[in-house]
Amino acid sequence: MILYNKAILCSKIQGNGQLKRCIKHAFWISYHTGLTDFCFPKSASKKQMEKTVTPTLRSTYSGLLNQHEFLQRLHFMRSRILNAYTAEEVAFLLGRTANYIRDYEELGPVKLDTEDLINHSYLFKDSLQVQDTFERKKDNMDISYEKRMLRGMRVSSATEIRYEFIHPWTRYGVCTPFILTEPLKPSQANQEAQLRGILTNLMRNGYLAASRSPMEIYKETKKLISFCPVEILSLKRVLYQLVQTGKLIVKTHSDKFYFKILPALHS
Repeated sequence: MILYNKAILCSKIQGNGQLKRCIKHAFWISYHTGLTDFCFPKSASKKQMEKTVTPTLRSTYSGLLNQHEFLQRLHFMRSRILNAYTAEEVAFLLGRTANYIRDYEELGPVKLDTEDLINHSYLFKDSLQVQDTFERKKDNMDISYEKRMLRGMRVSSATEIRYEFIHPWTRYGVCTPFILTEPLKPSQANQEAQLRGILTNLMRNGYLAASRSPMEIYKETKKLISFCPVEILSLKRVLYQLVQTGKLIVKTHSDKFYFKILPALHS
């Protein structure tokens, strides 16, 4: 029914006699993208329809947290968005998988350790020690450490990601959801060639003879590219390209990954 209504809207925009073709295009888009919520362009061209589809993706999740745990995660997300880091970039710099940070932000059971908090302070120039903004007491009892069910929703569009968190606690006598909006980052300059040269020199000089975290490598490359910011995902791609070609290996410790040169190459 959603597809049919979209097709009717499309045919009205493009004129009479276009309903059959619009229905065909609607089902083509749904089959190839799995989406039923999208916007048709005004153009009658099939190629333009396929290229300019703007989907809206929604996902919902839930978790069992107390006030302090939730506020820490909320502050983490606010700091990340304010400093224009994506979740993938932060996950890489913390030496975590993308799913780990996503689970953290989406109310999962994972936690950040002391090293994560130190790196958080370096990246965002602040601390995760946040002040409570909820009313902590009920009937003279501290309820801030009691775990409650929370629900979240993530809505992605062509320009932004919108997060909404529904919780049971009150602020100034009112229970209102938290809403965060993350603008999508524009495409970044590709620094792979430059970073590959820098990492090759670091391998040659023995810097990667010892296991290095992504954050350590990031800080070292920042010293050598002082005229512009280091493109984090370019750094990530180059490191894994060096792993694929056998020049580096990835080691894991305490659910974090580290990069190290192969001993044979170092010797």
